[in-house]
Amino acid sequence: MKIFKKAAFLLAALMMVLEVSVGFQAVDVSAAASKTPQAAYKTYMRRYLYDAYARENNGKYNLRNLDKKGATELFVKYTQNGKNVYKVYTYRKKNNKDKITLLGTFKNANSMSVKGTTLRVSRKIGSTTVTTYYKQSGLKLLKQNEYEKRANGACLRNGKVISVKTYNKNVVSVADDYANVFAGAKKIK
Repeated sequence: MKIFKKAAFLLAALMMVLEVSVGFQAVDVSAAASKTPQAAYKTYMRRYLYDAYARENNGKYNLRNLDKKGATELFVKYTQNGKNVYKVYTYRKKNNKDKITLLGTFKNANSMSVKGTTLRVSRKIGSTTVTTYYKQSGLKLLKQNEYEKRANGACLRNGKVISVKTYNKNVVSVADDYANVFAGAKKIK
């Protein structure tokens, strides 16, 4: 009986690991590659984003070239449990197939904006405002800097205390330099 319980536990653990790892793999969109990344994204949205969470919860999308190389990226925004969720996908062609890969998911985000090749995501964690800057590197979004402004007035950059003046210079005063990723976004139908 103990061997059966151990085997069942190991099987359940393995299934959980496989389920998590599959979520981060690229998705084949079609048997043959599309002529453009935009066509591949439209196919992807028809197959995977037209479910209830995106379609019925104010789902919007926009295309932008984040890394200024290769294909444009797909940015998706919707609400879940009353909070914004942002997702960023990238496209590549491999073995004559379209591959759509999730670069990042940002829950409870207030805004997502871009300047050049830098992606800026602001979100609330409790009473703390967190602003994180990312750069795309291949199939990943790499965190460049993360700034926090806490309710007690403390400011941090990458976990280390900084002055309010430094925070304002690096976060507040540059906010207008960034363009809203979803300006002109289209509704997911």
